[in-house]
Amino acid sequence: MSDASVTWLIARMGYGSSLLYWEPLLLGYCEHFPNTRVLTSENKTLVQKGAPAVENAVTFRRLFSRKQKGSYPQSLILVNPRSIIKVLRSPPSLLILSEFGLLTIYGVLAGFLRPSMRILLLAESDPGRLAGVRTRRLRAWVRRLICWRAARILTNNRAGEGYLIEELRVLPGKISRGAYLVSCPGFASEAIPAKRSFPVAHSPDEYIAFLYVGPIIERKGVSDLVAAAALLPPEVRRRIRVWVVGDGDQAVQLKMEIEAAGLQNTVCLFGAQPYQDLGLFYANADVFVMPTHQDYRALVGFEALAFGLPVIHSRGDGAAPEVVDEGRNGFTFPPGDVHAISTCMHWFVDNARRLSEFRKRSVELSAQFSVVAAVDVLVHASTLALAE
Repeated sequence: MSDASVTWLIARMGYGSSLLYWEPLLLGYCEHFPNTRVLTSENKTLVQKGAPAVENAVTFRRLFSRKQKGSYPQSLILVNPRSIIKVLRSPPSLLILSEFGLLTIYGVLAGFLRPSMRILLLAESDPGRLAGVRTRRLRAWVRRLICWRAARILTNNRAGEGYLIEELRVLPGKISRGAYLVSCPGFASEAIPAKRSFPVAHSPDEYIAFLYVGPIIERKGVSDLVAAAALLPPEVRRRIRVWVVGDGDQAVQLKMEIEAAGLQNTVCLFGAQPYQDLGLFYANADVFVMPTHQDYRALVGFEALAFGLPVIHSRGDGAAPEVVDEGRNGFTFPPGDVHAISTCMHWFVDNARRLSEFRKRSVELSAQFSVVAAVDVLVHASTLALAE
């Protein structure tokens, strides 16, 4: 246990009033660094005791947002610098920043004003893979300056490490690599109201349940999953269920696509569910499907591993190399390839006897992506940063 003071300065943590997957990570982190506070946006309602003080200290304004078909929207966001005043009034021993946005630039400026304050930068993965082009000169220069001021940089995977070394010219000895951002939702702690629909336990001999969890938006490719199910022969469709957990601006359209394909008895729309209830879906599903066209590093694949699910995973997600051991716990496919998704679904129906084998491999992979392992990674990187 360290008596060093730590401040996390991150614009977004969780969603709305909930910290979601961040709460167990911060809870474990505070066992090692009890003098920790978190500055973020929005007021958060904490579920567990012992979590750090979370302050609604970051405000930002989105000036414009331009939607791009099948990918992330382009937007310009301005962050109010007043949160930096809170950092400077009571400078911590360690300031933790995330990615290369404007808030991180403010944090680095605060670091220049308080030279004794160490900075740990969290760089989730390789941002260049989403843009289609490598970092522009000015952007690269700013990011290199951020990396130069950071005492330590922590990234989740080899792609992030490669980006830091090859594009931002960071010395390898300054980088820690380990999965620090993971997610493992638990089961609902309270009785489930009778009016709410939940998946039922079943045998793979009855049917194979394919699960999708996430927003129903164009970028996530959920329509591809429905189209893939429609391609299956009728005798195979009778042996599957597709569970879709989530909501979004494409939900009405998706329902129409299900009806047009005659899949009302095959595809079940459960709507958005509380984070703490998601474990019920993972626990009762047989295979997890991630049909996204583009994702930075989605956490749902790690949730699927935590519940020992085989996976069918789009290569459009930056987490695919971490989540899938090809042919041993699942399969990857090119984003948008409906026929490939359908082929994978058909394979699992025909090879239901191998589900336990694939489940075992997913459980093995999940060990490195547990909350305990992620906390250890964060604590170790923080300790190294403080020692610089």
